[in-house]
Amino acid sequence: MHRLFILLLLFPPSVSVVAQTPSPAPATLRSLVLSELHSTHDKAEWFTPMNNAVAGLKAEQAKWVPKNA
Repeated sequence: MHRLFILLLLFPPSVSVVAQTPSPAPATLRSLVLSELHSTHDKAEWFTPMNNAVAGLKAEQAKWVPKNA
């Protein structure tokens, strides 16, 4: 009995006590692309949304290139 107690102290049984929570569904390519599109096009997050940045831009202004480029 004494040996069993020592063995259990040295090598405790590996029983998982923590309840497992279901992992969230993996992100799909479509959901990632849509998230990036929203963050760059119409959501004001880190950068100005693209549709606000180019609002009122005329074709001549859009095709302008600096002379040293």
